[in-house]
Amino acid sequence: MTARLAYTLSAIFFLASGFLYTLERILAYYIWIGQMQAASITGQFPTLPELPSLFTNGFVTFFLAASVFLLIVGLILSADKQPLIQSDESSGPKHAGDSALPLTPGQVAGEQTANKQPGYLLYAIIAFLALFILVGILNFVR
Repeated sequence: MTARLAYTLSAIFFLASGFLYTLERILAYYIWIGQMQAASITGQFPTLPELPSLFTNGFVTFFLAASVFLLIVGLILSADKQPLIQSDESSGPKHAGDSALPLTPGQVAGEQTANKQPGYLLYAIIAFLALFILVGILNFVR
C-alpha cells in the first residue's frame, strides 16, 4: 500500500462517515416533523428532535476509526526513509561488496543483524484495534 492510496481511502472513509451522520440527523428532523403533524391526533409532540450521537450508528464509528487508522498508516508510509549508503564515486560502489541499499537499524558498519523490533505500522494496527474494541464496549454498556 502506498501513502497516496492510504490518504485517498482515509478521505473516502471520512466523507462516508460524515455523509451517514448527516443523513441520520436529517432523518431525525424528518421524523420530528412527522411527530408534529401527528400532534393533531395525539395532542402532544416533543419540543426537540431526538438527534443521534456520533456513536449511535456503528457504521459511522467504523468509517471514522478506519479513516483515522488509514491517515496514520499514510503518515507512517510517507515518513522520510533512512538515508542511502553513498560511496565516494558517483559511478558505482567503492568495493565489490558495497551497494547503495538503505541503512537499516540492524546494520552496523557492514554487519547485518536481524531487526527484532516491531515497526510503527504494527503499533498503529494495535492502537486501532484497541480503539475499535473500546468503542464497541462503550456502545454495549449504554
